Formats: sequence, C-alpha cells, structure tokens
Amino acid sequence: MYSVLSLLGSICVIAFFVGMAKPGIVVPGSKRTRRRVAIYYLCGTALFMVIRTQFENSPPASVTESVPAVVQPTITIPHAKSYTVLQSTNSTVAHRKRETVSILAPEAETMEQRAETAIKAAIELREKNNADVIMVLLEADESLIGQGLSLAIARYAPDGKGWGSNDWKWQTLAADGNVSKDQDQIPSLKKYEFSGMEYITSESP
Repeated sequence: MYSVLSLLGSICVIAFFVGMAKPGIVVPGSKRTRRRVAIYYLCGTALFMVIRTQFENSPPASVTESVPAVVQPTITIPHAKSYTVLQSTNSTVAHRKRETVSILAPEAETMEQRAETAIKAAIELREKNNADVIMVLLEADESLIGQGLSLAIARYAPDGKGWGSNDWKWQTLAADGNVSKDQDQIPSLKKYEFSGMEYITSESP
C-alpha cells in the first residue's frame, strides 16, 4: 500500500508540471486551464502524501509466534468402574490436609476393577476436596464401613510426601475375593500397580 501511494503521488506531481505547459493533456473536459490543473493535481498530491504519512506513523503489525502446546502424558484407567461416596472425613496434621473416603462400587468385581476404581476415586476426590493426601476405601457394603473389611485401598499424595513423614506417592491394595455381610470372610489385600502410575497427577482424567 505504501508503494502504491508513493507511485500515485509521483504521477500527480508529473501531471501537474505537464499540465502547466499543456493543460489539455492532463485535464478532461472543455475547460482545460492551468487553474484546473493546479486544483486537481496539487490536491491529489497533498491527499496521497497525507495518507502515506499516516501509514508511516502507524505501528507495525505485531507478529505472534505460535508456541507448540505442551502435551501432558495421558493416563487411562481402563478397569475403573463408577462409584458412590458413602462417607468422608478429614483432618489436618502437621499442616497437611488428610482425607479418608469410603466408597461403594458394586460393578467392581475383579482385583483390577477394585484397585483402579479406588485409584480413580483418589484422583478425583483429592482434587475436588483440595486435600494434600487421601485414602480411599472401597467397601463391600455400607454396613461394613470402618470394620477393616475393605475390598481395595488407595492412598495418594501428589507431592510424594505420604502422610507427611513418609516417602510415597501411591499405595494401592486390592482383594480378588469377596466378603460377606456377616463378616465370616476377610479379604486378602495384595499390592497393585499398573504401568504409568508414577505419572498420574491431579490433572489426569
């Protein structure tokens, strides 16, 4: 645009000088006078100069560089089932907010399903309740809360400090057996891990 305006201004200047000598060449119509040449081409030159000056004084357009998005590793929890929160208690010890949550998940029938359901609940509920560390207990039945008969236990501390003086981020146990309501069977809990556990954060789905 700047070059076009400069070219048009130059044409007006040339036309003015030519018109001063021979008005008929650059002025249309029957009244081809030097006065008309001056009005047309001096005004035109002034107009183009003003517009060009505005372009010169305007700030250059900013160039925005595209920054590639940082892609966080996506962790899937394929065996997790839907769950219901039965009970939640919290306490603060040594400036760390501790959350203990009991959940129920009837669809979690295998060891993998129980462990990963507890893991999913730990991730979601810790973030929701803004706790420093959380323990999720997957109960066999609502009537068995607090009786030490959990089907799975997931403990999660994103900062890796455990309850405060410990050095762990995840602790997960799960049972592959069942427990009856009359408590005649105690489930055997086994340590459970799956690939990518160390990368799970509160931002994970």
